[in-house]
Parts: sequence; C-alpha cells; structure tokens
Amino acid sequence: MWKTPFAKLFIFFIVYLWFKTFSGAVLPTHYLKQGLSLSMMMGGLVSLFVGQIVVLLIFKKLSAKKSYLLALFTSCVFLFLVIKINFAWQYYLASAFAGTSVFFYFVFYNIAYFENTPKEKTGRNSALMFSVPTILSIFAPLLAGVLAQVSMSLIWVFSSIFFLPALFLVFYQKDFTISYTIKASLLEIKTTRVLIFLEGIWEALVFGVIPIYTLYFITTPIGYGTYIAYLSIIGMTDLHYF
Repeated sequence: MWKTPFAKLFIFFIVYLWFKTFSGAVLPTHYLKQGLSLSMMMGGLVSLFVGQIVVLLIFKKLSAKKSYLLALFTSCVFLFLVIKINFAWQYYLASAFAGTSVFFYFVFYNIAYFENTPKEKTGRNSALMFSVPTILSIFAPLLAGVLAQVSMSLIWVFSSIFFLPALFLVFYQKDFTISYTIKASLLEIKTTRVLIFLEGIWEALVFGVIPIYTLYFITTPIGYGTYIAYLSIIGMTDLHYF
C-alpha cells in the first residue's frame, strides 16, 4: 500500500505541511518582537498574494518535481529573511516568497493527488486531504509555542530538521509537466469562479487576518500556539456536527 503513488503523495503532503505549519505557527509573535506593527503584518498578507500572482504570470510551463523543490527553496528563503528583520521591505519580500511557495506546491500537488484518486474514492480522499491541515494545526502550534517560549532559535533549528524529510520525499514523487495560460484557466473555471473567489476571501480571513489580530490579546509564543491549536480543535468539532 505504502508503495503506491497515492501513498507517496499523501505522506509527502503530511511531512511538507508539518514543516510549513510548525515553522510558521508562532511567527506573528516573533514579528511583534521584531518591531513590526499589525498594519505592517496586514501589508505582508497583501505581499503574499502578490507573490502568488507574480509567479502565476511568469511560469507558463513547469514540472512537478522542480515545482516542489522551488516550494521548499522559497520557504527556506522566507524563513531566512524573517530570522532578523531589519527593514520593512525585508518582511514584505519574505511574505512574497511565502506566497510563491504556496503556488509552487499546491498547484502540482492538487493535480497529482486527484489524478491518483479513483473516482469512487474522491469523497473519502478529499476528506483525508482537508483533515490533515486541521489535525496538524493542533499539534504543530503547541510544539512551536513551547519551543519558542524557551528560545526562538529552536524554531529555526527544528524547522531545518523538519525540512529534510520533505526534501527527501520530493525525489519519490512522480514527475509530470503542465502548461497553461491565464485566459484558458479562467475559462476552465467559468462555472465556479464566484465560489473560488469566496473561498479565497474565507482563507484570507482564517489564515491571515485572524492570526494577526489575535496579537491584540495574546503576545507570548506559548499562549499564541495554544490559542491556534484551540481554534483547530473547534474547527474539528464544527466539522463533526456537519
């Protein structure tokens, strides 16, 4: 079972998301200590989306493995830039790199995931895919909060450790190439554009705005990490009732 393309993809997904979730879980508290204001952090959220748009316009053809590697590389550049923030532009640039990593990973991963999912298992595998981030968002912020409370340096050290298995698993993924144009892509999603737009607004609120404005009330890494984990547990509870 674990030798199938789907199993390799799913394990890769878990490992990659653990690296990303852990490394970014309590960064807003770090930004605050670095002297960034909440309005500047909101500006970073805008830069994140700009980064995605830029790569969307530049890359018209790319292979899966190269894209996964670029996702990991840009994630590392992002972390390197925010270790010590000396200038506002440095933070905005880091946020743009974080945005590009989202593009490089999820465009290819989503395609590969559902191409390796039998039609009769689409519902089950979709549930698996969307449950993983929620589960990881319970444990990763707690661990990150505890470590960051001791020293922020531990976040950089453990992020480096968690990066390695994600990099290793890239080379076990099936490679393929996609090419696209913006016009053709928009025509392809003509019937679902409004839903995708609303989903984008919801994600910006949940993953961007709420974590930033939480800093009005919670500023310690361990408190922040615990709160993020609590939100994830509440999210799982809501899913249970639906």
